[in-house]
Amino acid sequence: MSQKKYVKENLIILLFLMIVIMSQGIRTYLNNFIGSSIFNYHVIPITIFIAMFVYKKNKFDKINFLIFLFISGLIVVNFIVNRYGILIFLRTLIGFLAPLLILLVNYGDVDVNYFFTKIVKIFNIFVYSTFIIQVILSIKVGRTGGIVGHPLTSGWYYAIFISFNTIFSRYFNKRNDLFIITDIFIALVGTVLASGRISMITVIFLGVIYSVSCCKIKSIPYFILPIIMLIFLYTPVVDNYIWSKFRETASWGDVTNGRLAGIREIIFFKMYPRLLTGNGIGYSNYISRYIFAGVNFENPIIMFSFDYGILATIFLIVLFFIKPIFSFINSKNFLLAINYGCVLIIPFTYNGLAETVGILIVLTFIIYIFLTINYYIKNLYKIDETLKSNKK
Repeated sequence: MSQKKYVKENLIILLFLMIVIMSQGIRTYLNNFIGSSIFNYHVIPITIFIAMFVYKKNKFDKINFLIFLFISGLIVVNFIVNRYGILIFLRTLIGFLAPLLILLVNYGDVDVNYFFTKIVKIFNIFVYSTFIIQVILSIKVGRTGGIVGHPLTSGWYYAIFISFNTIFSRYFNKRNDLFIITDIFIALVGTVLASGRISMITVIFLGVIYSVSCCKIKSIPYFILPIIMLIFLYTPVVDNYIWSKFRETASWGDVTNGRLAGIREIIFFKMYPRLLTGNGIGYSNYISRYIFAGVNFENPIIMFSFDYGILATIFLIVLFFIKPIFSFINSKNFLLAINYGCVLIIPFTYNGLAETVGILIVLTFIIYIFLTINYYIKNLYKIDETLKSNKK
């Protein structure tokens, strides 16, 4: 196949560079450098999303398209009913609706082997680099997310890193056992330095899945890796970044580090999200800061409900969780379903997803990649079954 036929695949790789590699930390640095917040809105990748959407050769996911239309209709109703400012409306369109466009483009008409191989190589280099920087910075400043940005986002990136390498090694190109152990070690140490408790638990689980699914030496997942993990979890580094913070939050009476406090404030003030309407992007942040006296929800589902309404949030959950998981299970691709669930749960455990445009667009793009991989693997199974039936 000539290079000319990889136009869409190269576009996906370019989007990966602009969305995932151009991380929160790098964008913040660029914003500070030019004295603006323009890089928060991903103008170029969103423009590419729109171009991909209107491109005449594209096919579209009909169900996702209907969900998108329904959510868009609710956003317009929100704007008309609540009469909030045009600036908030535009921010809602750019920061909430526009990233969803990538999920409308059908994921079955691209060469997954071509673009995913390149994406994994690029992402591995990025994660190795940010890990080295994170280790150096942690000596000077303590908890850090390296060049990724927010520490909890950094923990999420390490989970994506483990997940991508698991899928790549299982379905595309086997990785050496030494590389697998190295990947798990880097991800585990990185999440600890970011003080991400949920990320650490997720990475441990994904690391076990990675080793069981991909290691040739079977003693690694069942004997060597568990011993390494147990020894590491009782080191002073883990105690300083994870266990001490857990003990500290437990002494406050809230091991969720304030996440339950937001729910208590909702009940106390009797201020609940509405079914059909919200007040646009940032409204939940306004409530937590000025009405709840700084108590942050740290819960994107609640925040989305206040911003866009409960019904729009339910349809968003269908779009993000229910429909993809059902698709993976229906394809009997359980390894992908497990990895997908683990990767998606992390950004829903802190407020960045609802507050930061960059994290939402990263999430939707990662979802798109998982869906294209699912389609690819499903076709592999079909080809394999056809070959077996022909032999018979």
